[in-house]
Amino acid sequence: MTDIFEQEPFQLDQLPEDDQDFAIQMPYRVGMFISLSDKSGGDTADEQELKAIEVIVTSYAQDFCHSEFVQQVMNKTVELKDHWGDWLDDIEKVPEQCQELIDILENHLYDKEILGFKYNLFEIGRSVALAYREMQDNPTGLTLFIKKLKFYGHRKSMEKIGQEPLRWEEFLNVSSAENKALQELAEALGIRKNDV
Repeated sequence: MTDIFEQEPFQLDQLPEDDQDFAIQMPYRVGMFISLSDKSGGDTADEQELKAIEVIVTSYAQDFCHSEFVQQVMNKTVELKDHWGDWLDDIEKVPEQCQELIDILENHLYDKEILGFKYNLFEIGRSVALAYREMQDNPTGLTLFIKKLKFYGHRKSMEKIGQEPLRWEEFLNVSSAENKALQELAEALGIRKNDV
């Protein structure tokens, strides 16, 4: 029996070509799924979020804390940037497609690598949600009261699990529609997502 530490890491090009393409498109598609979940910001928000997606996906590709497989996927996603516009079909199906992709990868990657890939996708979505505030002004009145109640709930849930909560300004950036999309994404990926 071969020691797992002696095994070569699984490479992206070991997947069938269709599965490679599926994996390569998913980081961008996740970002677009979150971005397109909220229509309230108008053209300015859409433009800002498109720019943010490019920066976010590129920065995640440059972050070498990933597994080798995740790094290969992210590098290829950025390398194929000219094709991003072609990857927008059925964007509403991203959560179920994430589940499908994870099922495929579970046949090839170790649990730790799968978990890293899941969190990488989720963090891309979360970063997109945090990138631009659709609300033009700070909330007031009843809207402010409800938002503050949710914020305090967020802080308590994050403290319970030992995670750093969002700051108020960050919290304001995530709309209800984006929060719902993030929850849907987290459920599809099988990871716990605390309210933001």
